[in-house]
Amino acid sequence: QYIRGDQLRNTSVQLIQSPLLGLSNVQPVLTFFKTLNDDWILFTPDGYYDASPGGHDLIGWNVNRRPDETADYFSAYQFRKILYRPDVIEQVIDAILGGRSEAASVQSNQVSVGATNGNASPNLAKVDLREQQSFQAVLPPAVSIAGIPFDGIATTEQVKLTLTATPQSNVPVESIIVLVDGRPASANTARPAKHADGSMTLTQTIDVPVGESSISVIATNRSASSTPKTITLTRKGQPAASSKKPRMLLLAIGVSDYLNDDYDLQFSAIDAIDFNKALKAQQGKFYREVESKVLTDKQATRSGIQDGMDWLYERVEPDDIAVIFISGHGVYDPRNNFYFANYETDVKRLRSTALAYTEIESAIKDMPCKILLFADTCHAGAARGFGAIRDPWTDLVSGEIGAILFASSTPREESQESDEWGHGAFTYALLESLKQRKTDVTGDGMISLTELELSIGEKVRLLTDDQQHPTTQKPGTIPNFNIAVSGTE
Repeated sequence: QYIRGDQLRNTSVQLIQSPLLGLSNVQPVLTFFKTLNDDWILFTPDGYYDASPGGHDLIGWNVNRRPDETADYFSAYQFRKILYRPDVIEQVIDAILGGRSEAASVQSNQVSVGATNGNASPNLAKVDLREQQSFQAVLPPAVSIAGIPFDGIATTEQVKLTLTATPQSNVPVESIIVLVDGRPASANTARPAKHADGSMTLTQTIDVPVGESSISVIATNRSASSTPKTITLTRKGQPAASSKKPRMLLLAIGVSDYLNDDYDLQFSAIDAIDFNKALKAQQGKFYREVESKVLTDKQATRSGIQDGMDWLYERVEPDDIAVIFISGHGVYDPRNNFYFANYETDVKRLRSTALAYTEIESAIKDMPCKILLFADTCHAGAARGFGAIRDPWTDLVSGEIGAILFASSTPREESQESDEWGHGAFTYALLESLKQRKTDVTGDGMISLTELELSIGEKVRLLTDDQQHPTTQKPGTIPNFNIAVSGTE
């Protein structure tokens, strides 16, 4: 017996002898790996996979070079454009559970070339990363950096770097992304020069803040993203007086009262209002200023939210911390695209009436500062049985975009709310974590990203009897940092 969605089903299973004991012709169809932290990945022999939000890096490929050179390692996450295919895994599982073992073994070889599930890249040929030729055809670009100051010491406010991305396959380079401490570099950016061999060169002048900074460069092609190539620069001097405390800009959105009463929720609007109050209380403590815009119910139309994101983009500066908070329905369509349900959403016309997650992603991508997204959204597509569910925020937390995500649940879960809490479980746990002294595990009087993550996760699991599991994701280019003064309760 097994549970599929909310149904208990039966199937027959044939046990076979291990290949290690003599049946060398037996090949795996799916491999499942799970960590003690409940991150997991499920993958086919040729490389297609599904994973928990934190599981994309659990497998990869080690590629040997010359005997005197270090091998290259490529994680599955770098190939997510072509390999992150929950739909393929779903097909293989259905074949297995249907007793069609032969069908299961070839299912992943029947991937439709033009599939565009969620944000998967279209028009890519079937790949099998067990084959060297196939692997070489999708390798990410190699990155080199010229113009690095001697010993990494910057003697001026700006440095000029020449960045070159070279194809390691026949796939041309599409972009070069420059990050300072995990966020887009500010300063003059020239147009990259594209070359006949598929390579790309970018000369960029980068503002270097006082102190130690990490400069990371990522190159992409249509198949993959390079591992960030990072250098550390140090610039001596006294920081500006205003940099002693950062400024926060907050866009808080919550929809409880929808145009269609059938969609109404209880607490999403108050979630946004109370979250705004909690962060406003940090003004003069952790932040020198907290500037916010709150959109609830009828204010949270699609155009109203777009205007709010434009307001945030126009206001932020590189030293700020930007926060977007959304509470309401999250909806998948049958094509696995994810939408935030704004006030006038019609689930039968999502593309024209709801806010696509790609619009949020696009707005965040352009911001030059650290940015946090708090998403307290249910996943109605999963509840309505659309099958394989793709994590909508996978690219948002990549090194290329560099956002930090606190999500109320995994993509396959419903986010709960209750009269007892007066909020959604996630927002209630978030507000309590900001108020309570015990959130500050290190005792330094501050709440860091990791401390907030631990506190929210523990509280939500207790509140929901382990039925809801918040996820926190951030790119490796951004280190842990403090975001608030700890509470006193």
